Amino acid sequence: MKNVFLIIFIIISLISPSFSQSLNVNGNIYTNTYFSIFSGDSYLLSLTTDILKGIYIYQNSQFFLNYHIPKFTLDFSYISHPIDTMELFLNLSEFKIKFSNIIDLTLSPLSLYNKRVNGVYTSYSNNLFSLQSLISKIEGAKKYKKFYGDNTPGPYFLQDTSITPLSERIYLNGNLLQRDFDYTIDYRQGILLFNFVITPNDLIVIEYESSNISEIYNLSGISIGMSFLNLSYLNIENPSNNTKNNFLEVGINIEKDENNLINIRRSFSFNNWEYLGHADYLKLALSKDFLITSFEYLYADKDYSYKPEILGNNNLVPGSKYTYLNLNLFPFSPLSYSFNLERKNNTETEYSKQNHNLILDTNNLKTKLSYSYKNQKEEIEITYTYNPLSLNGMYKKNITTQSISETYSISLSPIAEFLNPYFILQSSTQNYYDKSYLKDLSYTIGINIRAKNFECNIGESFNKKENLSSKEYIYLAQIYMTDGLNYSFYFSYTTLDISSVSVYINNIPIQNDSTFTYLLPDGTSKTYRVNLYIYENRVDIFFLDNEGIHPPPPDLSITVYYPIAIPQESYLLSQNLQLKFINPKRSFSISLQRIEKDLNYEHIINLSTQGTIFENAWLDLANIYKFYEKNNRFSFKFVYSFTPSYLYLDLNINSFPYAKTITSKFNPVLIWGENFLNLSFEYFENTYYDIYFRFLSLILEVKKKISQKELKLRLHKTWREYTPSTNLGTYLLNSESINLSEDLQRGKYEFSLVHERYNTGLDKYLITINYIPKNLSQKFLYNYFYLKGIYHSLALNHSFILQIGSNISVSF
Repeated sequence: MKNVFLIIFIIISLISPSFSQSLNVNGNIYTNTYFSIFSGDSYLLSLTTDILKGIYIYQNSQFFLNYHIPKFTLDFSYISHPIDTMELFLNLSEFKIKFSNIIDLTLSPLSLYNKRVNGVYTSYSNNLFSLQSLISKIEGAKKYKKFYGDNTPGPYFLQDTSITPLSERIYLNGNLLQRDFDYTIDYRQGILLFNFVITPNDLIVIEYESSNISEIYNLSGISIGMSFLNLSYLNIENPSNNTKNNFLEVGINIEKDENNLINIRRSFSFNNWEYLGHADYLKLALSKDFLITSFEYLYADKDYSYKPEILGNNNLVPGSKYTYLNLNLFPFSPLSYSFNLERKNNTETEYSKQNHNLILDTNNLKTKLSYSYKNQKEEIEITYTYNPLSLNGMYKKNITTQSISETYSISLSPIAEFLNPYFILQSSTQNYYDKSYLKDLSYTIGINIRAKNFECNIGESFNKKENLSSKEYIYLAQIYMTDGLNYSFYFSYTTLDISSVSVYINNIPIQNDSTFTYLLPDGTSKTYRVNLYIYENRVDIFFLDNEGIHPPPPDLSITVYYPIAIPQESYLLSQNLQLKFINPKRSFSISLQRIEKDLNYEHIINLSTQGTIFENAWLDLANIYKFYEKNNRFSFKFVYSFTPSYLYLDLNINSFPYAKTITSKFNPVLIWGENFLNLSFEYFENTYYDIYFRFLSLILEVKKKISQKELKLRLHKTWREYTPSTNLGTYLLNSESINLSEDLQRGKYEFSLVHERYNTGLDKYLITINYIPKNLSQKFLYNYFYLKGIYHSLALNHSFILQIGSNISVSF
């Protein structure tokens, strides 16, 4: 870092002061530094995991510098998190030079392609001549992952814990996605979560750099362009075995713009200047009013010394051919045709993919004919839409090496001012060559009537499945999404063998009494012990921690695999009636549902109301009862506001004959001026046959401000009752805390004392003293100094930790 600043200083000093100049410097520095002393029993000391012994220094900094004079610009940046990134960029009109430990660079599709390197890159260009050069190191391997969605946002597991932060590029059906806006990623655990649902027809392609590489490569190269001729040379050296691979390339490029060009390249590879083999590249692109097309071809003979994971082009494999063609035709306004072809051939595998789409799109009618082929799987699809009647139709046929399936569907949903009838019919057949022949017929019919304060919906749905080879058994996979309340997950069919049922949570296999680590939205994680109870028609799942026994947390993906013999004929008939009454302040709805499944009957009634019941009072009430299962789900929420204070009530009950879950909360909050009183009662009960857990929590918080002083008190008391055989480990019984702060002219002092009592007899005392200096400038925000003491006592054993530290943040 010092050497970089010295270079910048020399460059700026050598520039004549006679030029008009501008210099901008900004950034921020954040440091967390402390010194700690540990004393006492080693077990008690190990209970404190967020403090390290001795001296600890953490910094997160950003620094940006911009210097500008006519025809010259200097930019420097340094970012320390999530990885150290340093870049110096010099721009002298036609000549540019970049020093950086992270440069995403492409020299040629036959050598260095879309690869992250660490080094120096220079470029020069004018109307007749261009030059690129680089001296760098390759410190990471490039990896690819491809998968289709499962009708959830995720999480999806990359099964790689060595992902270099900020190196990923994620494509959805060929479109580049934006980090944090479209998805979030945990680099440490290799977990990907999207902000929307990914369907089984959506292809996700991920390319990223991996730090899991045993060798570092030295890289140097140069590329010269003259008019339509291009020459390039690349040298890659492996210092560990003193081998050098060289790539010498010649190319012809005739380009009007990026959509109209011809690019031809041939590259020769050498090992220590001994000729090995060659590779070819061809790209054609043409764009007209009625035509847009592009073609790419890659070929490398078997002796061409190219490593895709090191040099970046995953489509260039020695002994392979790669072909890609994209064609779009627009013969006249409503009609369009598109064709895509991608083919890979090498000595071991062959990959082929093609898509045809013919679309006729007018104001009222849209028809689409499509055909696709991918790795011995064919799909033919015809769809049409007539907008005035909301009429839709579809025919689809899939042919694979294992089965042939056909699907027909039609839907009609014309919309009138107060009337909306709807009808959906779908029929499908699936023929497994060696297993079974399945037929599926379903329809939905109904009518929706709307008025100003009233809505009525009457409907019926029917589904019939036929299996002409009912003696054969298959394994079925069912996917469920958890809601935080339900713990029973019912099968569509009765399993043949309970011992053969397997359960996966977020694609991780789970056994009874095993552990599962749940990644929380804030990036932290929590580990549970999982109890599984498997029956012929359902699986019950419970999560155990030191707070008790719970249903699975929300937004988890649970997949159950189980063997079944699909019956020769099975049907499901559902009849629904829903009435909804609406006024400006509240609404009320009642729905009745009759379900008939293979001569088994179920009746469901759903009552709900929500809205303002009187001034400043809001109510949300719902009850769902299933008569056959004897399952009742009751939900009650009530808020009464007397601004700025309020009263909040919440009650949820989910009961079966064999199990019951109750969660409730009573929370009055009184606020007057800068003072408040918060009282919270929470009750949780979970009963499953003879296993039970009951939990009651009381929290009292008080804040009182007098002049420049502020006093906070917090009391927390818990009661637990559970099955004697259940082991919850160590858990918190009671806690008390007092916090006193005072604003002075030069800053703010804070003092806090916390006591915690655990079920094992363990006592923990925490004393903290903070000093927060007054911010005299916006450049010095969020700074404070602290002194912390932690004392543990268990029987005759004791431990003590003393921590002295500071958090400093400076912006400039």
